[in-house]
Amino acid sequence: MGCLRTDGRERLLERFTDNGLDVAEWINSAVLAAPYAALVAESGDLHYGGGGVSVQVFDLRTGNQRKDLGGEGAGCPGYIGGSCAGLSQILLGSDGVSAAQWATEITTPDLTSYLDSLSCAPASTLCVANDPGLDDLLTAADPAAGQSGWTSGKLFAAVVPTALACPSQSLCIGAGTEVYASSDPAGGVTTWTVNQLPGEPASAVGVSCPSVSLCVVTRQDGSIDTSTNPAGGAGAWNAAQLVPGHALGLPVCSAAPRCFIPDADTANTVYTSADPTGGAQAWTVSSGTPAFYSGACPTTSLCVTVHGSEIATTTNPDRGEWTQQTTPDQLYSVSCPSASLCVAVGAQGALYVSTDPASGTWTRTTIDGGVGLGSVSCASDSLCVAAGGMGNAVVSTDPSGGASTWVATQVVTGPCAGAVPCTVEQIQASDATGLHIFDDSEFPGSGPFLTGLTLNGDTLSWSHDGSPRSVELTSPR
Repeated sequence: MGCLRTDGRERLLERFTDNGLDVAEWINSAVLAAPYAALVAESGDLHYGGGGVSVQVFDLRTGNQRKDLGGEGAGCPGYIGGSCAGLSQILLGSDGVSAAQWATEITTPDLTSYLDSLSCAPASTLCVANDPGLDDLLTAADPAAGQSGWTSGKLFAAVVPTALACPSQSLCIGAGTEVYASSDPAGGVTTWTVNQLPGEPASAVGVSCPSVSLCVVTRQDGSIDTSTNPAGGAGAWNAAQLVPGHALGLPVCSAAPRCFIPDADTANTVYTSADPTGGAQAWTVSSGTPAFYSGACPTTSLCVTVHGSEIATTTNPDRGEWTQQTTPDQLYSVSCPSASLCVAVGAQGALYVSTDPASGTWTRTTIDGGVGLGSVSCASDSLCVAAGGMGNAVVSTDPSGGASTWVATQVVTGPCAGAVPCTVEQIQASDATGLHIFDDSEFPGSGPFLTGLTLNGDTLSWSHDGSPRSVELTSPR
């Protein structure tokens, strides 16, 4: 409950009525800075372990949660082999800005990490990927350099993205229940901002950004989010309910634009639009387009998809005329940096390469010792990266040169490169421009190493291992 002394009116802010063994939620503390209150909401799984904590900001004048504010948090999965210290020093300003620190001490090496949601920016050496095992974001400025070419960090530990797309070296977009954006992805996790999306929160399935001026996100509740200014914050996105109650698959868009979205709950149903930002009415069922797991449209006149053992190709995406061929492998992902190169990967290290995908001619081999390859992304005809097992990035600077040109390197090593104990900490803050990470650290040993967090007006200050730092927040008023 909350109230303002100026009017004495008591308001219900939050309540939980469905707590059980697997999911329990509660409020563990509150911070006041009239006319705002910040509640620290916590959840836990008493059955399997783990949980999370996040900051909710309420306006006591109305009793309503300001979903554009707050959001600092920490995820505490039960299998990471450590203890989650949660949030500490929750700070709130009288204009609604907030900040928090979280820390996790890793006490045993991680054995569950792997690469996922791999995306490489066109005509560059920049790649980003998610590590669902530790909820880390991995960034490579030079993926061919081996382990030294990759860095990792927590990207908002409570709300990590499930899908990533980099339409250029200076723009990467992520999608989870929120939208993430960075105009300097090579700079690591502190360059990313997160904003709430319109509509009800639902987990993202995929994101396709054929250019810096168009992104399409699909969700598990049948909705899509689109933007012609994907780094423009929450107000730059529009939501549409495409198929209520149906999970959607990964979107595929060309620069025309022409987009395709499979209905994951209805076999062989694919929606298409030449006006993806035009709302639900701009999408129709494409009767000639086969269902797919993954796809790529390197030009406006060429699209390639994979679905199980099938590879499908069209040279006329607008008409939906596709040619299919069957392979002996299960394929999960395809990437086409140009009309003269497509690479598809799948189970048991299956690798299919075509230098003339429009003709339907493919060469098959296996790589990475037969370990399954979950996804692939090609920045150019001379750089492709595949996500292999055991946290391996499988990289080739000559993708059509055969299996010997693909080199596997374990790039996921866990915090502090696997050293234990390891303290992972973060300074997060929310203001009028979204939720930011202002500091991210991994130090061997027991912390804290980020200390002295204070908020004076809109100036946020702290110490990074003894070195003072500060930033100026933007007032929401």
